[in-house]
Amino acid sequence: MNKNISIVFLILFLIFLEFFRDYLFININLQIQFTELINNNNNPINYTDSVIEQITKEFSIQQLKITKWIMTIIFFILFFGIGSIIAMNLWIREKTFKFIQIYFISGLAIFTISFIFYLLSLITNLENSYNLYYISIEMSHFVQSSLYPITFLLIFYSFTKMKIEAKY
Repeated sequence: MNKNISIVFLILFLIFLEFFRDYLFININLQIQFTELINNNNNPINYTDSVIEQITKEFSIQQLKITKWIMTIIFFILFFGIGSIIAMNLWIREKTFKFIQIYFISGLAIFTISFIFYLLSLITNLENSYNLYYISIEMSHFVQSSLYPITFLLIFYSFTKMKIEAKY
């Protein structure tokens, strides 16, 4: 298959994966909200999609939150993998290896900082807790979305086209 066609298909798959990820997380959040309301003796309507509801109806809130963290790691790995495959189609082996090093270390750093903000949100006062939690969420959303590979691919592609050499 032509490299350009395979890259287009991979980018389309990235976009599909982005929507699928969003669907899963929105519905798990709806299930968490429903479960919290049930636990507080309310009589809510469950807006969770029926497929996700059937899969998660017996999950506790803690199990749903753990599921979200597991899915975060899985989607990080998927987006990293697809970005790496696109890089293999764009560059020679040496450039691809350099890209993957930068790409992985940066993604892992963003993910780690996101987790640190999440941990800080658990131990701070209420006002700061929400602020730190939302910073954590936005950072983790970046590395588990199509923005992660596309941003790094564009930056690296631009950098290699400019032929900038280090002055050490």
